[in-house]
Amino acid sequence: MISSLKHFDSEVGSKPGDWRNQNKNPQDWREQESPPLTWNEAPIGVGSGGSSGFDSDSAPSSITYQSSLSTRAPLSDFTEQGARPKSSGMTKLSSIEVHREESGLFPLRPAGGIHRNRDETSSSSLRPVHGPQRSTDLSEHSGGLSDAGYHSLVPSRSPTVSYNPSSSPSSYPRSPSTSFSTSSFDTSSTGGKTSSAVWNVRATRDTCPSSLSPRHPRSYRRSTTPLINKNKLIKKCQFDKLPDGLVVKIISYLTSVDIINISRTCKRLYFLSWEPDLWTSLTLTSANIETDRAIKSILEILSRNSGLSSVRSVCLNGSTRLTDRGLGVLARRAGLLRQLEVQYCPGVTNGGLLDLVSRCPHLVHLDITGCPMVTTVSLPVHPSKPRPSLALEYLDLSDCNGVDDTSVRLAVENCPQIQYLFLRRCSNLTDTSLKYVASYCLMLRELSISDCSRITDSGLAELAKLGPSLRYLSVAKCHQLTDTGVKQLVRHCYKLRYLNLRGCERISDLAVEAMSKSCSRLRSLDIGKCDVTDLGLRDLSVNCPNLKKLSVRGCEMVTDQGLINIAYYCRGLQQLNIQDVMGVTVEGYRNVKKYCRKCIIEHTNPGLG
Repeated sequence: MISSLKHFDSEVGSKPGDWRNQNKNPQDWREQESPPLTWNEAPIGVGSGGSSGFDSDSAPSSITYQSSLSTRAPLSDFTEQGARPKSSGMTKLSSIEVHREESGLFPLRPAGGIHRNRDETSSSSLRPVHGPQRSTDLSEHSGGLSDAGYHSLVPSRSPTVSYNPSSSPSSYPRSPSTSFSTSSFDTSSTGGKTSSAVWNVRATRDTCPSSLSPRHPRSYRRSTTPLINKNKLIKKCQFDKLPDGLVVKIISYLTSVDIINISRTCKRLYFLSWEPDLWTSLTLTSANIETDRAIKSILEILSRNSGLSSVRSVCLNGSTRLTDRGLGVLARRAGLLRQLEVQYCPGVTNGGLLDLVSRCPHLVHLDITGCPMVTTVSLPVHPSKPRPSLALEYLDLSDCNGVDDTSVRLAVENCPQIQYLFLRRCSNLTDTSLKYVASYCLMLRELSISDCSRITDSGLAELAKLGPSLRYLSVAKCHQLTDTGVKQLVRHCYKLRYLNLRGCERISDLAVEAMSKSCSRLRSLDIGKCDVTDLGLRDLSVNCPNLKKLSVRGCEMVTDQGLINIAYYCRGLQQLNIQDVMGVTVEGYRNVKKYCRKCIIEHTNPGLG
């Protein structure tokens, strides 16, 4: 037997670096008997202390098995006919299957292992391996092994391989464990009777053995786990069956931030979320958002195809990080912009607004409430060209402390088509501002100058020039107004629908009487804290039967009789405010409920229920 093995070595040949030539023991390593490894014994690489037998310095590039001389069988029993020999003279299994056990070991079973004969040249036949196998410790022979891949060794606990020659590969039980492929190893067997074999190998995950050539793909396919059709195992979501048009309609009810978030979930929702129809309106109202960067990213995506985004309305209220740079991006990318709201954005200045209104000729709605750096809205004037004009119809400059008479003049000169102008709490305004408004804004319908304490009766006389076009007027807390200014105003502006005189303590029943006779179409009136009595309420109820909302909050001289007259003549009254009116009792409250059943009464008297 020794001579036959030496003859095999001479045929195959050994490299100078072969580990068989580096053995320091003068006795041939093949003549050394090694005890077999049974199931109760620990596998190679797992010590009793939990440390691995393969360290980083001595780990072999592939696992080799040797057996005692007395049990070695001819290589023809384990090889394929016609395979080309390798320098290492070792055979390989195609793959092995790994099954975990409670003990922490990994017993592996060969799944149709096929070996090649490296002494033949033809590849016409393949034979499975039969016969018992025995294993010896490889820690002494770590050098010169076949270079099937050192990096393919798994640095985990050593698996253990078992093989039953009497069973066919198809009869092995399939478990949900992972399929592994081996590196190269040397097989040895007994020459006679078969017995149980225990191998000790390290395996790589789903790696095709290097000894399997593309000419024999079946040997590799037999060793892998069957492919699973995911479409059959995973049920399709019912949402995927909805048509794109319906999905877009559902997405349209979400906010801009929510649409951006769902666009990151899947490919389909990404394309549907960026449909131009969903982005006619853009809303970013969080103070934590980098507004300038968000606007730039969104508009760049929307303008990739058309070159111009489809955004018509932008709401950036409360975006404290918004600056003129973000408005510049809007001006360049959203040329079709019609509505912009930037309430309480301290980073916005006159320069950013100038750039925006110059590049957005379709802008008709501009709300810049509470922007302290903004004083006016205007366009640059060229001496050789006619004065340009904006298409603005709605302008809100409330709470802009820098707005004064000059600011109002520039704004109304550049916005002759303005119809809604709100200048609340602009404390620097005087009657001169109202003169500019009446001169340039001939189409004005709504005006609010509440809390502008410097407005007098002269300013109301200027507003009277607007005539019947004025429908909404709020002069609340303009303490200098008297009955004279109100009489002159209502005489010309007889189509008023809403009038707010709250806090004008110098207004009395005379103004209410004149108002009720001239403005018979009045729908809403606020005369809270005015010097009004039941007499003024009786005139109001008789002349304005279509009144819907009335507030007499804080009118100390109003009693139940005034409320009874209002309730009897104004049956369509929907809202009544009698807070802090001490003259109203339960009787007046019940009469209002009797005649105006749908009326909502606001009060502070706990006795009214």
